[in-house]
Amino acid sequence: MTGRMSGKVVVITGTGGAMGRAAALRFTAEGATVVGCDLDAESAARTEHEVHRAGGSFRSLAPSDLADEQQVERLMAATDELGGIDVLYNNAGAVRPGGPLELSRQDYEWTLATTLTQYWLCAKHAAPRMGGRGGGAIVNISSIAGGHVGTGLAGNQPQVFAYGLAKAGINRLTELLAIELAPLGIRVNTIAPGVVENAGNRELIGPEGSPARQAYLDTFLIKRIGRPDDVVNAALFLTCDESAYITGAHLTVDGGWTVSGQRGWPAVSEAGGAS
Repeated sequence: MTGRMSGKVVVITGTGGAMGRAAALRFTAEGATVVGCDLDAESAARTEHEVHRAGGSFRSLAPSDLADEQQVERLMAATDELGGIDVLYNNAGAVRPGGPLELSRQDYEWTLATTLTQYWLCAKHAAPRMGGRGGGAIVNISSIAGGHVGTGLAGNQPQVFAYGLAKAGINRLTELLAIELAPLGIRVNTIAPGVVENAGNRELIGPEGSPARQAYLDTFLIKRIGRPDDVVNAALFLTCDESAYITGAHLTVDGGWTVSGQRGWPAVSEAGGAS
């Protein structure tokens, strides 16, 4: 590793999941001290064990419910003895599935609270601690489900209705935070991942060679399912000094799903050219 985060204090939310764990391992390997959290204490403890085994500097606050503003402040206050925050990696989020006609209002509001609202709360309580260090960087994990092409699921399945709305809100939240926090020297950017394989969606994606998995692959330009490290690599770039002139941007990491309009490679005619 190159030590791109040497001496940095990084808060990563949702470190019990696959992407949060990959982020904690990568950022600590790059020299950062990471403060992580998760609603699932057992999964968070597993991440803490793996990071320490790899020689990284990591502390965990779990369980943490980031829809509760007091718990958000507790998380950010854990960095005070470290001198503040350099990077906020807003990664945590959850969804209760359902289309617009069957989803309950309770599940709708829960999804927005545990996705969009908590990103704002984390930024609200992290920003003053970044400003005290002369600035910093925030990366918000959005999704292709928050974009303008389809629902984010193969065949435009409607189960991610509230999730898509929340992620679209995160895109706009990023732009507004980039403006509002610029005087503090804080950059804010978004990453919109496509389909990234993890324990939570493996059944939906299907095993290697299955029709379900092939249905996804047919919509990509890069013919594989995304991996957590694909997203973490982008986040590392957007929060290190190499991206010092980038703010308010949205980086799509989806294997070409969006740009192809969910259609994958161009069709080839019998003459051998694209039709």
